[in-house]
Amino acid sequence: MKKNDKIKEVVKQKYGDIVLLNQKSSCCSSSCCSVDGHSIMSEDYRAFDGYIAEADMGLGCGIPTQFANIQKGDIVLDLGSGAGNDCFIARAEVGESGKVIGVDFTPAMVAKARENAKKRGFQNVEFREGDIENLPVESSSIDLVISNCVLNLLPAKDKIFHEIYRVLKPGGHFCISDIVLKGELPRELSKAVEMYVGCVAGAIPQENYLAEISMAKFNEIEVVSRKKVNMPDELLLKYMHRDSLTAFKSGESGIFSITVKAKKNKQMNKRILILCTGNSCRSQMAHGFLQSFDPDLDVHSAGTNASGKLNPKAVEVMKEAGIDISHHTSDSVDKYLDGEWDYVITVCGGANESCPAFMGKVKHRLHIGFDDPSDATGTPEFILSEYVRVRDEIKEEFHAFYVNHIRQ
Repeated sequence: MKKNDKIKEVVKQKYGDIVLLNQKSSCCSSSCCSVDGHSIMSEDYRAFDGYIAEADMGLGCGIPTQFANIQKGDIVLDLGSGAGNDCFIARAEVGESGKVIGVDFTPAMVAKARENAKKRGFQNVEFREGDIENLPVESSSIDLVISNCVLNLLPAKDKIFHEIYRVLKPGGHFCISDIVLKGELPRELSKAVEMYVGCVAGAIPQENYLAEISMAKFNEIEVVSRKKVNMPDELLLKYMHRDSLTAFKSGESGIFSITVKAKKNKQMNKRILILCTGNSCRSQMAHGFLQSFDPDLDVHSAGTNASGKLNPKAVEVMKEAGIDISHHTSDSVDKYLDGEWDYVITVCGGANESCPAFMGKVKHRLHIGFDDPSDATGTPEFILSEYVRVRDEIKEEFHAFYVNHIRQ
């Protein structure tokens, strides 16, 4: 197992244990971020509207909703939503006209959050199981992303910020509380997988953290809160020698909790709609590839006779290519007739297949045809190879479209 996968599995297991034990902890577990059950990093939410004690497991290092400027009617996404604490606080602010979506990769946490919402009859809070490095959320669909002491748990922070950018609407913003460093962690701490669970070993210097945000094309980046985290000697001595601890504490290095805000540009590069008949396979694969080439693009796909579901083999072969389209929806073209599009691209290909017509406003119409792999017959191996062939052709042709028409 790769190191990054090992870290994620340890984190998932520890978070599941927290739910099963129903214990109050700090950042991730009482053995990691607190001593004798006393929280080190977590904040007091009890005075906030929407607070539910059952959802507060003390897993945060800030209160991102406090600085997020949430508006009535907003669609809010919480990354690493746990048992739903920040989601329920956000729900109180968006009101009945808004919506809150929580994403967490720990099944036990998702189940607990859903239970908390069901008990109270909340209809505008949804919890999804998923990986925040590959979010099960539609592009350009979110007004605000929040997260509380989660991104530091995962090594691939560049992927996470690009995913946040992808799902935000033009002009959308995020407000995230997280752990960062001043200087470098002692080697003993950075090598301890368990300290990832404690929100420490995965932390990076603040300047690097902000640089990752900038490289994901965000602007108006602002640190709105910063405080030092003092970890007890008895905890640190589990992972390092006393001499190393003394040097660490006497130096200029340190661990800090910050809350940072940033915005996505208001203008998207291009709006592109990809059409076929069923919107279950070819158009979905093209949608996935084109969006992966540039998260600024506003890409959608649809069908004239939408099947309402994705072709599972298309999802499988795209996952093999490193792109998760399982969260896509199969939509009717009628959903997009009122919009204005820079490009509408049809992808039907067979001689017996008629291409869909789009009656909405569009600047450029293109046809890039592909065989329908769902028509393939033969052995399971051959059928799957046809999906792979068509997938690779779609990737090649749409990359050429992107280079020649978009990235000029």
